[in-house]
Amino acid sequence: QSLFNQGLYKLPTALHLRIFFTFWWLTALVIAVSYTSNLIAVLTIPAAAKRIHTPEELADSDLRLCMLDYGEFVPEALKTSSDRTFRILGNKMDLAPEDFDLD
Repeated sequence: QSLFNQGLYKLPTALHLRIFFTFWWLTALVIAVSYTSNLIAVLTIPAAAKRIHTPEELADSDLRLCMLDYGEFVPEALKTSSDRTFRILGNKMDLAPEDFDLD
């Protein structure tokens, strides 16, 4: 009677029927709990953000690049690159001073 509030007016007295209904009830309970748990997990966990796998995807995104400015040629090489993707990345790059402290 407890699963769907649907009771039997006459409970089975035969042992094999009692065993069958016990397994039926446990199976229905496991399926209901599994479905409910999965539904809750799907609805409460936010969708993962799209990952960036290529330099082209990074160039087309709204993300900015940051690099410590330790006097190397990389920022200027990116800005003057003949490749469109690397030029965009060079223009999006922010240079932090070398003595930049994250604390």
